Amino acid sequence: MHHYFKFEFDLGYGYGLPVLIEIDKTTKEKLQQYFRKQYSDDDFISFDENYVTVNPLIESAEFFETENPLPLDFKSEYILNILLNYFEQPFNFSEIQESEPKTIHRLTIDELRIEDFIAYAQPFLKKEQSDPNYDSAAALTRLGQDFRLFSSIEDAITSAELFGICSECDAVMHEEGCIVCQNYESWGFYMPIPLIVAEFESADEIHKIWNDETFILYNQIKRLMLIANLELTIEQKDVLFPTIPHYAIIKNKVYKLEENSHLEWTPFRDVDSSSFCEIELTQVNDKDVADRIIKRFYE
Repeated sequence: MHHYFKFEFDLGYGYGLPVLIEIDKTTKEKLQQYFRKQYSDDDFISFDENYVTVNPLIESAEFFETENPLPLDFKSEYILNILLNYFEQPFNFSEIQESEPKTIHRLTIDELRIEDFIAYAQPFLKKEQSDPNYDSAAALTRLGQDFRLFSSIEDAITSAELFGICSECDAVMHEEGCIVCQNYESWGFYMPIPLIVAEFESADEIHKIWNDETFILYNQIKRLMLIANLELTIEQKDVLFPTIPHYAIIKNKVYKLEENSHLEWTPFRDVDSSSFCEIELTQVNDKDVADRIIKRFYE
Protein backbone atom coordinates (compact mmCIF):
# COMPACT_ATOMS: atom_id res chain seq x y z
CA MET A 1 0.00 0.00 0.00
CA HIS A 2 1.09 3.55 -0.71
CA HIS A 3 0.20 6.17 1.88
CA TYR A 4 -0.42 9.86 1.19
CA PHE A 5 -0.98 12.95 3.30
CA LYS A 6 -2.80 16.06 2.03
CA PHE A 7 -3.22 19.45 3.70
CA GLU A 8 -4.08 23.02 2.74
CA PHE A 9 -1.28 25.57 2.67
CA ASP A 10 -3.19 28.59 3.98
CA LEU A 11 -2.84 31.55 1.59
CA GLY A 12 -5.17 33.80 3.57
CA TYR A 13 -8.61 35.20 2.76
CA GLY A 14 -10.10 31.71 2.87
CA TYR A 15 -7.89 30.31 0.12
CA GLY A 16 -5.63 27.30 0.50
CA LEU A 17 -3.02 25.69 -1.73
CA PRO A 18 -3.37 21.87 -1.60
CA VAL A 19 -0.16 20.04 -0.73
CA LEU A 20 0.15 16.28 -1.33
CA ILE A 21 3.01 14.20 0.10
CA GLU A 22 3.76 10.51 -0.03
CA ILE A 23 4.53 9.10 3.41
CA ASP A 24 5.03 5.70 5.05
CA LYS A 25 2.74 4.00 7.56
CA THR A 26 4.91 4.95 10.56
CA THR A 27 4.88 8.64 9.62
CA LYS A 28 1.12 8.51 9.12
CA GLU A 29 0.62 7.13 12.63
CA LYS A 30 2.93 9.77 14.10
CA LEU A 31 1.11 12.65 12.40
CA GLN A 32 -2.30 11.31 13.41
CA GLN A 33 -1.11 11.14 17.01
CA TYR A 34 0.24 14.70 16.91
CA PHE A 35 -2.96 16.02 15.33
CA ARG A 36 -5.01 14.81 18.31
CA LYS A 37 -3.30 17.31 20.61
CA GLN A 38 -4.51 20.84 21.30
CA TYR A 39 -2.69 23.81 19.76
CA SER A 40 -3.07 27.54 20.14
CA ASP A 41 -4.43 29.70 17.32
CA ASP A 42 -1.11 31.57 17.46
CA ASP A 43 1.01 28.46 16.81
CA PHE A 44 2.52 28.35 13.35
CA ILE A 45 5.05 26.43 11.25
CA SER A 46 7.65 28.12 9.06
CA PHE A 47 8.12 26.89 5.49
CA ASP A 48 10.89 28.94 3.91
CA GLU A 49 9.74 32.09 5.70
CA ASN A 50 6.11 31.34 4.79
CA TYR A 51 4.15 30.81 7.96
CA VAL A 52 1.21 28.42 8.22
CA THR A 53 -0.91 28.34 11.37
CA VAL A 54 -1.14 24.88 12.88
CA ASN A 55 -4.89 24.52 13.50
CA PRO A 56 -6.02 25.22 9.89
CA LEU A 57 -3.34 22.78 8.69
CA ILE A 58 -4.70 20.04 10.99
CA GLU A 59 -8.32 20.80 10.09
CA SER A 60 -7.55 20.41 6.39
CA ALA A 61 -5.42 17.26 6.84
CA GLU A 62 -6.47 14.11 4.99
CA PHE A 63 -4.84 10.67 4.84
CA PHE A 64 -5.50 8.11 2.12
CA GLU A 65 -3.81 5.09 0.59
CA THR A 66 -3.70 3.37 -2.77
CA GLU A 67 -2.63 -0.05 -3.96
CA ASN A 68 -0.73 1.41 -6.91
CA PRO A 69 1.47 4.50 -6.60
CA LEU A 70 0.30 7.77 -8.12
CA PRO A 71 2.00 8.50 -11.46
CA LEU A 72 4.05 11.42 -10.09
CA ASP A 73 6.73 11.63 -7.40
CA PHE A 74 5.08 13.09 -4.31
CA LYS A 75 7.91 12.44 -1.86
CA SER A 76 9.21 15.49 0.02
CA GLU A 77 11.64 14.83 2.86
CA TYR A 78 12.07 18.58 3.30
CA ILE A 79 8.41 19.29 4.14
CA LEU A 80 8.12 16.15 6.26
CA ASN A 81 11.18 17.08 8.30
CA ILE A 82 9.75 20.53 9.01
CA LEU A 83 6.42 19.06 10.12
CA LEU A 84 7.90 16.29 12.27
CA ASN A 85 10.49 18.57 13.86
CA TYR A 86 7.79 21.01 14.85
CA PHE A 87 5.32 18.49 16.27
CA GLU A 88 8.03 16.55 18.10
CA GLN A 89 9.19 19.68 19.89
CA PRO A 90 6.64 22.50 19.43
CA PHE A 91 7.76 26.00 20.26
CA ASN A 92 5.41 27.75 22.64
CA PHE A 93 5.69 31.53 22.52
CA SER A 94 3.65 31.83 25.71
CA GLU A 95 6.62 30.46 27.64
CA ILE A 96 8.77 33.38 26.52
CA GLN A 97 8.40 36.61 28.42
CA GLU A 98 8.91 39.81 26.49
CA SER A 99 11.84 41.79 27.87
CA GLU A 100 13.12 45.30 27.52
CA PRO A 101 15.73 45.69 24.76
CA LYS A 102 19.21 45.45 26.22
CA THR A 103 21.73 48.23 25.66
CA ILE A 104 24.42 47.24 23.20
CA HIS A 105 27.69 46.81 25.04
CA ARG A 106 30.56 48.68 23.43
CA LEU A 107 34.12 47.99 24.47
CA THR A 108 35.76 50.64 26.60
CA ILE A 109 39.26 51.93 25.87
CA ASP A 110 40.64 49.63 28.59
CA GLU A 111 38.85 46.61 27.11
CA LEU A 112 40.07 47.46 23.60
CA ARG A 113 43.62 47.67 24.93
CA ILE A 114 43.31 44.14 26.30
CA GLU A 115 41.72 42.79 23.12
CA ASP A 116 44.52 44.29 20.99
CA PHE A 117 47.23 42.78 23.18
CA ILE A 118 45.67 39.31 23.12
CA ALA A 119 45.21 39.42 19.34
CA TYR A 120 48.83 40.53 18.85
CA ALA A 121 50.10 37.82 21.23
CA GLN A 122 48.18 34.91 19.67
CA PRO A 123 50.79 34.03 16.97
CA PHE A 124 53.53 33.94 19.61
CA LEU A 125 51.34 31.77 21.87
CA LYS A 126 50.80 29.21 19.08
CA LYS A 127 54.55 28.95 18.49
CA GLU A 128 55.18 28.62 22.23
CA GLN A 129 52.65 25.80 22.52
CA SER A 130 54.03 23.91 19.52
CA ASP A 131 57.75 24.27 20.31
CA PRO A 132 59.06 23.22 23.76
CA ASN A 133 62.29 25.14 23.08
CA TYR A 134 60.61 28.35 22.00
CA ASP A 135 62.24 31.52 23.34
CA SER A 136 59.30 32.97 25.27
CA ALA A 137 61.48 35.67 26.84
CA ALA A 138 62.36 37.13 23.43
CA ALA A 139 58.71 36.99 22.37
CA LEU A 140 57.60 38.78 25.54
CA THR A 141 60.16 41.49 24.81
CA ARG A 142 58.75 41.90 21.28
CA LEU A 143 55.32 42.25 22.88
CA GLY A 144 56.64 45.13 24.96
CA GLN A 145 56.57 43.21 28.25
CA ASP A 146 59.23 42.55 30.88
CA PHE A 147 60.06 38.85 30.46
CA ARG A 148 61.14 38.65 34.13
CA LEU A 149 57.53 39.15 35.26
CA PHE A 150 55.96 36.22 33.37
CA SER A 151 56.79 32.55 33.07
CA SER A 152 55.36 32.27 29.55
CA ILE A 153 53.28 34.03 26.92
CA GLU A 154 50.24 32.14 28.17
CA ASP A 155 50.93 33.55 31.64
CA ALA A 156 51.03 37.10 30.22
CA ILE A 157 47.75 36.62 28.29
CA THR A 158 45.99 35.22 31.35
CA SER A 159 47.23 38.14 33.45
CA ALA A 160 45.91 40.56 30.84
CA GLU A 161 42.50 38.86 30.94
CA LEU A 162 42.46 38.88 34.73
CA PHE A 163 44.04 42.21 35.63
CA GLY A 164 44.14 44.33 32.47
CA ILE A 165 46.72 46.52 30.72
CA CYS A 166 48.24 49.54 32.42
CA SER A 167 46.97 52.77 30.86
CA GLU A 168 50.22 54.53 31.73
CA CYS A 169 52.87 52.21 30.26
CA ASP A 170 50.92 49.48 28.38
CA ALA A 171 52.40 46.77 30.60
CA VAL A 172 50.33 43.74 31.54
CA MET A 173 49.25 44.21 35.14
CA HIS A 174 49.38 41.80 38.06
CA GLU A 175 47.02 41.27 40.96
CA GLU A 176 48.74 44.08 42.88
CA GLY A 177 48.60 46.48 39.94
CA CYS A 178 51.24 47.59 37.44
CA ILE A 179 54.66 46.52 38.67
CA VAL A 180 56.48 48.33 35.84
CA CYS A 181 55.35 51.85 36.73
CA GLN A 182 54.39 51.03 40.35
CA ASN A 183 50.75 51.97 39.67
CA TYR A 184 49.30 49.73 42.35
CA GLU A 185 45.53 49.37 42.46
CA SER A 186 43.41 46.73 44.08
CA TRP A 187 42.10 44.22 41.54
CA GLY A 188 38.90 44.10 43.53
CA PHE A 189 38.31 47.75 42.59
CA TYR A 190 38.66 47.29 38.85
CA MET A 191 38.19 44.22 36.73
CA PRO A 192 38.55 44.97 33.00
CA ILE A 193 36.88 41.93 31.46
CA PRO A 194 35.02 39.35 33.56
CA LEU A 195 36.87 36.05 33.21
CA ILE A 196 34.44 33.15 33.41
CA VAL A 197 35.70 30.05 35.20
CA ALA A 198 33.47 27.06 35.93
CA GLU A 199 33.94 23.66 37.53
CA PHE A 200 32.78 20.42 35.90
CA GLU A 201 32.83 16.75 36.78
CA SER A 202 34.19 15.70 33.41
CA ALA A 203 34.72 16.78 29.81
CA ASP A 204 31.55 14.86 28.87
CA GLU A 205 29.52 17.24 31.03
CA ILE A 206 30.86 20.16 28.97
CA HIS A 207 30.04 18.45 25.67
CA LYS A 208 26.48 17.72 26.84
CA ILE A 209 25.87 21.44 27.42
CA TRP A 210 27.52 22.82 24.28
CA ASN A 211 27.11 20.67 21.17
CA ASP A 212 25.56 20.65 17.69
CA GLU A 213 22.03 19.97 18.94
CA THR A 214 21.93 22.69 21.62
CA PHE A 215 23.64 25.17 19.28
CA ILE A 216 21.12 24.60 16.46
CA LEU A 217 18.11 24.64 18.79
CA TYR A 218 19.26 27.89 20.41
CA ASN A 219 19.69 29.64 17.07
CA GLN A 220 16.37 28.30 15.74
CA ILE A 221 14.51 29.66 18.75
CA LYS A 222 16.46 32.92 18.64
CA ARG A 223 15.45 33.38 14.99
CA LEU A 224 11.78 32.68 15.74
CA MET A 225 11.94 35.19 18.57
CA LEU A 226 13.32 37.86 16.24
CA ILE A 227 10.55 37.16 13.73
CA ALA A 228 8.01 37.67 16.52
CA ASN A 229 9.81 40.86 17.70
CA LEU A 230 10.69 39.19 20.99
CA GLU A 231 14.02 38.81 22.71
CA LEU A 232 15.38 36.02 24.86
CA THR A 233 16.00 36.97 28.47
CA ILE A 234 19.37 36.21 30.05
CA GLU A 235 17.76 33.41 32.07
CA GLN A 236 16.25 31.81 28.96
CA LYS A 237 19.55 31.99 27.08
CA ASP A 238 21.34 30.38 30.02
CA VAL A 239 18.93 27.45 29.82
CA LEU A 240 19.25 27.03 26.03
CA PHE A 241 22.93 27.83 25.46
CA PRO A 242 24.88 29.30 28.40
CA THR A 243 27.90 31.53 27.93
CA ILE A 244 30.94 29.35 27.37
CA PRO A 245 33.53 29.78 30.17
CA HIS A 246 37.07 30.82 29.35
CA TYR A 247 38.46 28.12 31.63
CA ALA A 248 37.13 24.88 33.13
CA ILE A 249 38.31 23.17 36.30
CA ILE A 250 38.02 19.36 36.16
CA LYS A 251 39.37 17.40 39.13
CA ASN A 252 41.80 20.19 40.10
CA LYS A 253 43.13 20.49 36.55
CA VAL A 254 42.57 23.65 34.49
CA TYR A 255 41.54 23.59 30.83
CA LYS A 256 41.16 26.48 28.39
CA LEU A 257 37.94 26.21 26.38
CA GLU A 258 37.84 27.17 22.72
CA GLU A 259 34.59 27.28 20.76
CA ASN A 260 34.70 25.89 17.24
CA SER A 261 31.31 26.60 15.70
CA HIS A 262 29.69 27.57 12.44
CA LEU A 263 26.12 28.68 11.83
CA GLU A 264 24.95 27.65 8.38
CA TRP A 265 21.81 29.16 6.82
CA THR A 266 19.55 27.73 4.15
CA PRO A 267 18.80 29.91 1.10
CA PHE A 268 15.58 30.83 2.89
CA ARG A 269 17.34 32.02 6.07
CA ASP A 270 16.46 28.99 8.19
CA VAL A 271 19.10 27.40 10.41
CA ASP A 272 20.64 24.55 8.43
CA SER A 273 21.15 21.15 10.09
CA SER A 274 24.80 21.20 8.99
CA SER A 275 25.53 23.89 11.60
CA PHE A 276 27.86 22.67 14.31
CA CYS A 277 29.45 23.58 17.62
CA GLU A 278 32.39 21.85 19.27
CA ILE A 279 34.27 22.77 22.43
CA GLU A 280 37.99 22.09 22.42
CA LEU A 281 39.68 21.59 25.80
CA THR A 282 43.37 22.40 26.15
CA GLN A 283 45.00 21.68 29.49
CA VAL A 284 46.86 24.60 31.06
CA ASN A 285 50.27 23.15 31.84
CA ASP A 286 51.77 26.33 33.24
CA LYS A 287 51.43 25.75 36.99
CA ASP A 288 51.51 29.46 37.85
CA VAL A 289 48.65 30.17 35.46
CA ALA A 290 46.62 27.18 36.62
CA ASP A 291 47.09 28.01 40.30
CA ARG A 292 46.07 31.62 39.71
CA ILE A 293 42.85 30.57 37.95
CA ILE A 294 41.96 28.03 40.64
CA LYS A 295 42.67 30.56 43.37
CA ARG A 296 40.42 33.09 41.69
CA PHE A 297 37.59 30.55 41.27
CA TYR A 298 37.56 29.54 44.94
CA GLU A 299 37.91 33.07 46.33
